[in-house]
Amino acid sequence: MALDRDDRLFLDGRGIASAEALKSELEALVQRRADLGVVLNADSGARHGRVVQVLDILRGSGAKKIYVGTVQK
Repeated sequence: MALDRDDRLFLDGRGIASAEALKSELEALVQRRADLGVVLNADSGARHGRVVQVLDILRGSGAKKIYVGTVQK
């Protein structure tokens, strides 16, 4: 998944409208695949607080493997 500098969320290349929608989609994915790994690619210009919020959503969705990367400018 990705977070851009404008706080827009993307999952598998699709825009996600809200944090709640992200949580719902991730929970559905985790139900289908319990060992799901998720990579958060956050733009270096993304707000720190937003990155933390997304990480909290990832943990709350039940994803067991969470990785963090950055998107180069």
